Amino acid sequence: MSKNRFLIVAALLVSFGCVSQPRIPYGLQTEFKAINPSRVLAVPPFVLPDPGHAASVDAAALELGQILKIVETEVLKAFKNQPSVNGVSFSSVRATLAADPKPIYTTLDSILKSTSAKLISTDPTIRNSLSKNCLGRKNFIDYYGLCVAGDKPWTENLNALSARVLNADSALLIAVTHLDKKLSHAQYKIEAEIAAVLVDTNSGKVIWAREIRDESANSPDKLSFPEWQPLFEKIINENFWVEFPGRIARNSTKN
Repeated sequence: MSKNRFLIVAALLVSFGCVSQPRIPYGLQTEFKAINPSRVLAVPPFVLPDPGHAASVDAAALELGQILKIVETEVLKAFKNQPSVNGVSFSSVRATLAADPKPIYTTLDSILKSTSAKLISTDPTIRNSLSKNCLGRKNFIDYYGLCVAGDKPWTENLNALSARVLNADSALLIAVTHLDKKLSHAQYKIEAEIAAVLVDTNSGKVIWAREIRDESANSPDKLSFPEWQPLFEKIINENFWVEFPGRIARNSTKN
């Protein structure tokens, strides 16, 4: 495996005979339609290849392309001049957690990665510890809602996160779930996927969710890869935020 890749996650649904399972729908979840979060924490992005289907993250592209910085910038742009969304920025959350002796972010990241590792394990004992719904996940949103949200340590750390940052009742969790560069049919292409879940910090439940993968390619006469930022601008566009609670829709664009 190339050193520029890490943690390639492949969906094993067919090989393990999993049946079709309910999926967590995109957008605002039914039980939260009448609730508008009073404060939203923008948690620094996670990096986890999508546990629901074949995905990988190119580590070199992640670092050299400053992907996490780009993602944060695009998310913040989406909430500029949105008076009905009372948010706490990535930098403020990061600073608060850095000053806390309890490694809340590290623990959340570890839970996401360790649960994902169980899903691709070939050890029946490990896989049998997961619910059938979890084993039938289709994408990152399913993975979070069916495999992670009900985990006690996860919920405890969300509670701790809320307690550290203004007792916020919700947290926006962003994950880079796919990042790849390839030369295909004489074209230099890049691919990226972003997943986002707004979660209740008390219960861990999904309030709102979205996940989108897209690609960009240069013309055959251009012997270089496209820039990453325009691709993320295309992915994290106005339609990405449809039904986000409290957010006022701007002129929409198709994705």
